[in-house]
Amino acid sequence: MSDTAEKLRGFSYEIDDFALQINEALSQIDIDPSDMENVDERLDTLYRLSRKYGATEEDMLDYLKKAEAERESIVLSEQRISELERELEITEKNAVSLAGKLTESRRKAAVKFEKDVRAELDFLDMPGVRFAVKIEKAALSSNGDDSVEFLISANPGEEPKPIAKIASGGELSRIMLAVKCVLAGRDDLQTMIFDEIDAGVSGRAARKVAMKLREVSKGRQVICVTHLAQIAAHADEHLLITKSVRDGKTYTEVTRLGFEGRKREIARINSGLDVTELQLKNAEEMLKAACDKGED
Repeated sequence: MSDTAEKLRGFSYEIDDFALQINEALSQIDIDPSDMENVDERLDTLYRLSRKYGATEEDMLDYLKKAEAERESIVLSEQRISELERELEITEKNAVSLAGKLTESRRKAAVKFEKDVRAELDFLDMPGVRFAVKIEKAALSSNGDDSVEFLISANPGEEPKPIAKIASGGELSRIMLAVKCVLAGRDDLQTMIFDEIDAGVSGRAARKVAMKLREVSKGRQVICVTHLAQIAAHADEHLLITKSVRDGKTYTEVTRLGFEGRKREIARINSGLDVTELQLKNAEEMLKAACDKGED
């Protein structure tokens, strides 16, 4: 083992040499206990910051940037408020100016609209009804600063009042029919439903209502609930609505009618109970005449 022992003695000499060098290096290092304390405090501060503002140094620096930007916005908040107030003032002036132009356009359009609706009401045998458009100032909104309301007077000598407070169900339906005839092609309504539009009308007036309904139906779907043959005859389709009681419950059934069914129901509306061949023939003529007028 002499060779091995010789090598180990060589290693021990080298280790002693290394230890001597390390001791000399350590003797040259000036360790200040206060510096160590500062480092420990700094590490403790970073640890506490990491728990609150981010696990890594990058996360903490990002948080710092956001906080600085927020502080800057707070410091400059009064200046920003002043800028926004100036923008608001300018925008409000523009809005008021545009609202004034819109009001002017509305008043011009209202004159023509009133005239056209009155003409439609005259055609529908409602010549005594006065129709007016009331435009008043209101709070500024995306629709301008106007409040628009439709007024009617059903009897001569009476001042026009809001439609909802004056018109009956049938009158309201016919007034809306007149309005929609004037607005035909200018709105985006796909379906219109009229209920009791035949209230208080018959004969000549009923035929005119039917003609207007057919006219309106050229640009949209029209559903009309009616008990008048003059109006029903002008429809393209007929749905018979009946009620029945089964097992103590009431059921409503809707049946689509063919030509014969349409003819029979129109004859029944005209006759009441018993339907005669003459009434069936008359109903057939009404359907064919309405169809011919619709094609014209």
